[in-house]
Amino acid sequence: MAGQLGDYGEVIALNSVFRDGTLYIGLSTSIVGDEDTTDDINEVTDSSYSRKEISFDVPFQEDGKGTILNDISANFGPWDSNQVDPVTHAFITNSLTGTGDIVAYTELSSSKTPEADEIIILRDEDLKIQMN
Repeated sequence: MAGQLGDYGEVIALNSVFRDGTLYIGLSTSIVGDEDTTDDINEVTDSSYSRKEISFDVPFQEDGKGTILNDISANFGPWDSNQVDPVTHAFITNSLTGTGDIVAYTELSSSKTPEADEIIILRDEDLKIQMN
């Protein structure tokens, strides 16, 4: 028998996953999937790139879905050299560097191929994670 979380359960789950530990956001030039780790994706490799710590505001219900938003901005760059492949996805992981589990991911609303000295900014409340 399969069940599902109620509204309150969704809020508790989102709180537990996204607010009870340190998480980092990174950028990928490849599709990110449910079973991927950071070793399975094409993470940006520019010498000025690094994953950024990210935090989230209190979860809430929106249209019957448990929802949580990032509450700080993340600035990536400026790029040292022109990016060859477009940045298409963002992911959240439990590791600042090296191999980490991917907790959540999203396709960017538009891909970006930064040139030298450009910055990609993820503003607060740009990243919405939902459960349903």
